Amino acid sequence: MDKPIFKSVLEKKIQKALESRPEILALWLGGSEATGKMDQYSDSDIVMISQDPLLPFSIIESIIGPKDIYLSTDGPYNQRFYVLHDSPETYYIDVVVFSEMSEEHYTEYYNHARHGTPVILFDKLGIMSRASAKPKLENSKIDFRNERAKFEIMYRTFLKEALRGKFIDALLFYQKLIHIYAKLLRNIHAPQKQDFSLRYLYLDLPQEKSQLIEGLFKVSSIRDMQNYSLLLQNEVEKLTKGE
Repeated sequence: MDKPIFKSVLEKKIQKALESRPEILALWLGGSEATGKMDQYSDSDIVMISQDPLLPFSIIESIIGPKDIYLSTDGPYNQRFYVLHDSPETYYIDVVVFSEMSEEHYTEYYNHARHGTPVILFDKLGIMSRASAKPKLENSKIDFRNERAKFEIMYRTFLKEALRGKFIDALLFYQKLIHIYAKLLRNIHAPQKQDFSLRYLYLDLPQEKSQLIEGLFKVSSIRDMQNYSLLLQNEVEKLTKGE
């Protein structure tokens, strides 16, 4: 069975089993399903609201059979990642369980610029429906001058390590320069994703900018980093003039 079919069949089995339980109030798909970017490499991002925060995991584990649970977290929500023994190589299941009953806790999922639009599989009490009416937007403003100052400090730190001939130390601070540049670009092109670091730059930035950042990472020597750091300085200066 190829991966898209495997993924779809498994998600439907999980939906059927969870929907029959009264404790589980809502179920939706996030990730690439929500953003419309699903491809043959996509995993399953399954999110739900349950009065019993642990019940969904036991149900899902009974369905998926042999597996490796390689990460489990507890906090505002419960989350587990599953790698199945018989699944395609790049596939895993990401399950998040919330227990809050108020729609205010789910308005974040309707920030389309950040997460796309959740694919609702069931919503027994209309919690997600009410949340969709008032999407939560992030405070996307950054202190441009502060980021510019960080860039200057990181540049000087990079340069002294480069002049000392310390490749690893120079690389560390060189990459910090790239991260700051990407953050400044996000402020223009994807302000709702300021905390996404370098993730999704191919989607969020103009092609020439994402390709430029890709090229900046392709260094093999201190000389490469020194040359590209000058290019970075010029690019940041352009953004400063356009502030």
